[in-house]
Amino acid sequence: MNEESVERIAAELARLAEALRALRQPALPAAAESLAHTAPPDLAPLVRQTLTALAQLLPGEGVRVLLAGLHRRGDRTTSWYQFLSEKDAQEALQNPAGLRALTLLAQPERLRLLFALVQGVQGAAEAMEKSGLTQGQFYHHLRALEAAGLVRKLGRDRYTPTLSGTSALFTLLALVDHLGREAEEEG
Repeated sequence: MNEESVERIAAELARLAEALRALRQPALPAAAESLAHTAPPDLAPLVRQTLTALAQLLPGEGVRVLLAGLHRRGDRTTSWYQFLSEKDAQEALQNPAGLRALTLLAQPERLRLLFALVQGVQGAAEAMEKSGLTQGQFYHHLRALEAAGLVRKLGRDRYTPTLSGTSALFTLLALVDHLGREAEEEG
């Protein structure tokens, strides 16, 4: 066997190895690409990268979800993420505190109140006005959000959302937006 034959065999083996690697890759890149095209141009690379990374974490069947967020207010920045697999989802369905919080947030008045607080409103009077609640409704819903750990009191009639409150609010609002768009497309 001469040097030229060895080089041809090596090149063919490299080509076959690359083809095998491509076959082992998750089938998501095409789906990731089509979703990336629907994203705003500045988000398309992030959507593509995230879905491709999730596909690598899910070599077989199943579901993987990644939620991430960033909140800037003045000189303070907070961020969060939640990674969820089917196993995590099963555990979440068994978590009574989480299910109670979901029930608590299923009320539009509480979502509007929490949103007013996330926007930087801290005073009770301003939050009441911005959320469109009466005084009785405001304090009723505020106490419920506070008891669930989604809002905390800063001082006399001053409140702020917790990181859990902010992340829960935007996660739920993303779901509301998604479901609303799906309903519009079907209807």
